[in-house]
Amino acid sequence: MSKNRDPGLQPERTALAWNRTALAIGVNSALLLRSGITGHNGFITTAALALGLLAAGVTLYSSHRRNHFREAPSEHSESRAAGNPLPHAAISLMVVGAALVAMASIVLT
Repeated sequence: MSKNRDPGLQPERTALAWNRTALAIGVNSALLLRSGITGHNGFITTAALALGLLAAGVTLYSSHRRNHFREAPSEHSESRAAGNPLPHAAISLMVVGAALVAMASIVLT
């Protein structure tokens, strides 16, 4: 394969897919939070907050990925040898969110 291969719109479509995923998680988090608050259910409220953190992590990942491909699109055509594009903040938010859900399920069950 040629090193000057045009990646086309694939990176842009991927970034848009990550944005849609973050939006879907965020909307579900908001609905779950409303249900937990109105029903006075601590577990649902905690799960909603954890999902909110996950949505924030996915949003950070999407933004970082989009910027990563805009800076040097031709370098990312076939290989991922450049390293992991996931920023540390997004990893931290996702891990904390998963830990909150796990702790809440252990305490409340």
